[in-house]
Amino acid sequence: MLTVVHLEPEEFANTLYTKNLKVDARVYVLENNTAGIVYMTEDNEHLYYLDRFYPTIEKRDIIEHMDFYALHMELYCLINLDQRRREKKESVRFPVV
Repeated sequence: MLTVVHLEPEEFANTLYTKNLKVDARVYVLENNTAGIVYMTEDNEHLYYLDRFYPTIEKRDIIEHMDFYALHMELYCLINLDQRRREKKESVRFPVV
């Protein structure tokens, strides 16, 4: 089970560089129905995500007016739940017929 860790941009870049990791992106939809991209990377123990949310240009204004801590909390919850679901899905084995 990976531990989810949020990183600021400089920390994210340093982690990518020092650990030689690749960047992935996932799309998440917030409670206000705004979809956006979150960049992340992982090693054997951690899922690191860039603590920024990149919506479409049309929705950027909505995100800029959101409370920073509310956005941070919602992203952290969404990413944790998504990661647990992915890990659970990977652990389910179907018998070979």
